[in-house]
Amino acid sequence: MLTTTGGADRLGAPAKGLAAWDTHTLTRPDGGELTVTAVPAVHGPEDGERDAEGEVNCQVVGFVLAGDGLPSVYISGDNASLRTVTEIARRTPRIDATILHAGAARVPGKFRERPVSLDSVRAAAAAAVRAGPLPDRHPARPRRDHRPGRRSGL
Repeated sequence: MLTTTGGADRLGAPAKGLAAWDTHTLTRPDGGELTVTAVPAVHGPEDGERDAEGEVNCQVVGFVLAGDGLPSVYISGDNASLRTVTEIARRTPRIDATILHAGAARVPGKFRERPVSLDSVRAAAAAAVRAGPLPDRHPARPRRDHRPGRRSGL
């Protein structure tokens, strides 16, 4: 089981704690390897008060999974920070699939009721950051004026 360093301390063996940007390699059943990289996450608003370890609310990480012949996958963890998603995108530009933990979780009485995980708007923005520009799959076509007998160009 891979988790945060604090989580591994609390859970004990066989849990293995990873700090942001640490990697752990697992052997796949086909003999190949799966590399798990822990990536940063912020469990609360980016401007939330940080504890002595630099965490907002609690320690949390996300993961990037990669291996030869496999799609690479980013799993956000309970992250609410678009700045963090952008940093991860810069450092791991090849991601084939993204799993975002969303739901706008809130802690009553903390952070002025702002979410500690992505809400729908921030999840859409995070998905856009991860996806980058989309390829143009269709050749340019003239736009149509929907009034009868009319047609306008691009």
